[in-house]
Amino acid sequence: MNVYQHLVNLSASRNNIISIKLYLLDCCAKYQGFRSSSKLSDGLIVAKKYLRNAAKRMDVHDVEWILEAEAFAAEFYSHKDFSIRYKNHENIRKDLARVRLTKRLGNVEARTYLTRMAYFIDSVFSYVEYTSNGIPNQEYEEFFCPVLFNKYFGLKLRNGCEKA
Repeated sequence: MNVYQHLVNLSASRNNIISIKLYLLDCCAKYQGFRSSSKLSDGLIVAKKYLRNAAKRMDVHDVEWILEAEAFAAEFYSHKDFSIRYKNHENIRKDLARVRLTKRLGNVEARTYLTRMAYFIDSVFSYVEYTSNGIPNQEYEEFFCPVLFNKYFGLKLRNGCEKA
């Protein structure tokens, strides 16, 4: 069974929801090194405060919108018709360089990875804000960390997780 399926099973119990959200936020934290802006780091602080009832839902909502905008930007500047424009967007340019160097990916693959990662992060924050949005889809399983999963839920899974 993969991490996604374990998360689906765990999410059936309301008692696991906060742990699942914290786990997913920690998965996002592993990708901070691929993000040049401070939006993800700042958002993680707000989201964790929200889970402790120390921030308002609207604060998480605002963060989610900002992170969704970053996902849109990653996708927009990765589109082949606009590929030259990423050079003019400083954060996207830096993020793509980090992905290419760290993951050893070609330009097209790095753009795809960065876009998928940005949408994974957005989907986590959407779930943190509204549980009814559901856990991130299985298509984002590459961003789920089995090591963190074991830390949170005590189930040893194959494959380690990376750090940016």
